[in-house]
Amino acid sequence: MTYVRYYYNLVQVAEDAIRDLENRDALETRMRQLGRLHEEAGVRRQYLDAMGPLFCQAVRPVLQAQGLWGEDVREAWLRVFRIVAYHMKKG
Repeated sequence: MTYVRYYYNLVQVAEDAIRDLENRDALETRMRQLGRLHEEAGVRRQYLDAMGPLFCQAVRPVLQAQGLWGEDVREAWLRVFRIVAYHMKKG
């Protein structure tokens, strides 16, 4: 998988997580399904913890240029991806 495709998929995971934040059951179900797909593809569970930092690395330059990046934004995204990774690992 190319890096561009990986980052696109990472953005899709972020969108799914944000959409389902109010519907915890849907979020948990979707992320567990995604976790099973990753496991079937041979992705090690510990790699899932890299999603948040990689996402932040990808979006930071764009958001900084718009004056929208700060430590609070970084921490919020890392928190979202910790939740995502937690449920993916349970898949």
